[in-house]
Amino acid sequence: MTSAGKPVRLTKKISQGGEGVIYETDMPSFVCKIYHAEQLTTLRRKKIKLMVTRKIDHAGICWPTEVLFNQYSEFVGYLMPCAQGKTMFSAIFIKPAFLKVFPTWGRIDLLNVCLAFLEQVRFLHGLNILLGDINAQNLLVTQDSTKLWMVDTDSFQIEGFPCPVGTENFTAPEIQGIDYRTFMRSKEHELFAIATMLFMILFPGKPPYSQQNGGSPSANIKAKNFPYRDFDDQENFSGENAPEGAWETIWNHLKKDVRIAFQRTFRDGDRISVEDWIDLLRRYRYSVAKNYYGNEVFPTTFFFIRDPVVVPCGKCNKTITASKKHVEKKAKIGHKPWCQDCHRKHRLTRMAQESYKEGQQAERKNQGRPAPILPIARPSMMPRPVPVQPIVRPQPTPQVQPIQTRSVQTPPPRPRSPTQQGSPPPAPRPHATVQSRSETGSAPRSQPYTRKRTSKVAEFFSRLWRAIFSS
Repeated sequence: MTSAGKPVRLTKKISQGGEGVIYETDMPSFVCKIYHAEQLTTLRRKKIKLMVTRKIDHAGICWPTEVLFNQYSEFVGYLMPCAQGKTMFSAIFIKPAFLKVFPTWGRIDLLNVCLAFLEQVRFLHGLNILLGDINAQNLLVTQDSTKLWMVDTDSFQIEGFPCPVGTENFTAPEIQGIDYRTFMRSKEHELFAIATMLFMILFPGKPPYSQQNGGSPSANIKAKNFPYRDFDDQENFSGENAPEGAWETIWNHLKKDVRIAFQRTFRDGDRISVEDWIDLLRRYRYSVAKNYYGNEVFPTTFFFIRDPVVVPCGKCNKTITASKKHVEKKAKIGHKPWCQDCHRKHRLTRMAQESYKEGQQAERKNQGRPAPILPIARPSMMPRPVPVQPIVRPQPTPQVQPIQTRSVQTPPPRPRSPTQQGSPPPAPRPHATVQSRSETGSAPRSQPYTRKRTSKVAEFFSRLWRAIFSS
């Protein structure tokens, strides 16, 4: 029941969200929002009572009209006008649904939606009310593109009550990551969200900071990393990271002053006022109506063509639509127009060649320079030596005595007999022949070398032989 005791009957459930449930009522053209039990706070009740006292009757704005109570006189929700149409998210921001729901719409209809949104924002700002939570679920569109409905107005920022919710893509860089319930938003914050909504209407569903090889949406917004090409400064803003698909083509078809306004907002942080946006988009809509700019929602040519003619691509022979003036200009120098795919491949090939040339130049520039001396990384602890395993030697033959590693003293020479006094002394005992490493195998140098010894019997016969024949 209302605060005056008038009963309200709930007839049908329409939708449900995180805060509550929307019901149809037995009152014509009115619906009500019943909050979940955990959302029934004192702050929310005070805010709804304040909004009800501000009698706002404006077409398309579902402003609270009555506070609702249960049978125990407890606050449970509020009554508001019934909106028409479908949410912008489900009707425009999804391409297959958009083509199905609004098959006859052109770019001029999207501009009508933008202007209807801006008119309602201007009305609320005039009452010192900020929307705060601007997103595609809170805006409803109909077949008449000049009409737009705003719902969930209980989240608006009014007087000392902040907007407690928000969406990342519509949040300005300076308040990214901050709890929405802890601060009051400014008009500068609101202008960023407004520009984002206008961009996503003209680029159905595509956020302005969406790109290839980029960071998260929040990181791109904080860095003001707007990916689209700046035709006046292509050296610094070439548009290489712009999202693939029709988005780059839509950007090329926009009116130049509209492109500049988006660049100022999303790249430079210079936000456009609501009045300036209305003036820009009205002139853009006039240009489209006069056929100065294209009316296609998803253009098929890289740039807008005022004098279209069907010709084959000069590289892949695919049928394309080109400007008659451009075709004649190319024919004078013996060239033919290319399709978008061939232009894109040529651009990528040229970029790869330029990158290769820069690498070659850098390599030639650094030739002849001494290589930098890198510091030697010394280990903190020296490795412990690995003990050498002893080599197993083969068994000696029966004629040769085993090798002995201990040193052997040579016995003194025996005294010669009288018959041997005049003879020269015997030749010294010959040493055993030392074999080369190739003959002895791959014995390590750490192994001590020992000479082979002959037996005492062999030594005796050797001395006797020398003594007999030397005399």
